[in-house]
Order: sequence, then C-alpha cells, then structure tokens
Amino acid sequence: MNNPFERFYDTEIEIYKKTNGGYSNGDTKEYVGKIICDLQPYREETEDGMRGLVCERQYKIFADKYPILTEGNLVLFGGAFYRIVSAEEWTFGTTAVMRYASDES
Repeated sequence: MNNPFERFYDTEIEIYKKTNGGYSNGDTKEYVGKIICDLQPYREETEDGMRGLVCERQYKIFADKYPILTEGNLVLFGGAFYRIVSAEEWTFGTTAVMRYASDES
C-alpha cells in the first residue's frame, strides 16, 4: 500500500546516536543516517505546560518506517540538535516527537 502522506515529506534530517566514548573522550555522536520526512511544530499540553515549563522548540516527525527513529537518538535540523523523546509506528510509518537538546549543540 502506498503512503498517502509521503507527498508532504519535504524535509531532510540527519539522525545520530549518542555513544559513550569513555571517561577521557566523553559522550560522542555517531551518525546513523539521513531521512526525508514531514516536520511540523508541536506543542503538547502537559502538567509542565501548566507550570510554565513548555519547551518552545519541539517538532513532530512524520516519516516512513525507519528503525533509526527511536527514542533517545538525536536529530540534526536547522543547525541544532534535538532529542527524540517519543516514537511510535503506525499504519503508514512512524511518528516521533523531538525537543531541542541544548546540551548537545
């Protein structure tokens, strides 16, 4: 079955996996791939939002099924790194939420 949403896939993002380089090297980022997806600004209403702790820089990814779109991986988009905080597969692909990772830039 063709994915009716793939015509909206117009954004290229790079995916990285954070690896432990040991005590002397610290954490490093390992490039794992590049994908084309639909990227939309995202704002979720949570208890944090009621307390004023809303992250303004978060996006929702809509893409084909890619095993590299997993929670914890990093996304390079617009010159900044974002951490995937949730990902789930559905009928036509994968959706994931990513938040700005200030400690990764």
